[in-house]
Amino acid sequence: MLASLLACLVGFQPAAVRAQQGDAAPPPPSVEALGMSFERIKRGLRVLPPSTAKTPLKLEYYVEVQGLMPPLPLFRPGELTTGPVPFGAPTHRDMMDHVTPEAFKSGTVPVSSLAIMGIVKLLQWEAQRAREERLAKKRQAEIDEERERQRRLKDSLVVGPPK
Repeated sequence: MLASLLACLVGFQPAAVRAQQGDAAPPPPSVEALGMSFERIKRGLRVLPPSTAKTPLKLEYYVEVQGLMPPLPLFRPGELTTGPVPFGAPTHRDMMDHVTPEAFKSGTVPVSSLAIMGIVKLLQWEAQRAREERLAKKRQAEIDEERERQRRLKDSLVVGPPK
């Protein structure tokens, strides 16, 4: 009986403090809504194990409380979808950075230098192609000129039929 009275007083203590402060607090849930029964508490207190206390006052009480635990939100929604957990296990990149010596890490490649080098190579290739094309035209012109010279020479040497 004393335990149930103590439980009621301790349970309603925050409501009394809020009432004194003037805050409009929601009413506490009923005992039945919490799944408690004063009859079970009384029955549990009647069947007590033998006391081991060596004092004349026997103030040992055993109370078993059963109820549903409220959910404990450990993470906010979407918190674990934006990257690694802070101070969590190392990622693959962290491990590779840790175990790879500095001499074996590849440096960065400047893209602008590669672009400039590519343009220079392209210009060199185009200049070489233009030179080869000019040489081919010059050779073809020389061959055509030689053929024309030989044809004129042949025409001048050919003697017409005797008269």
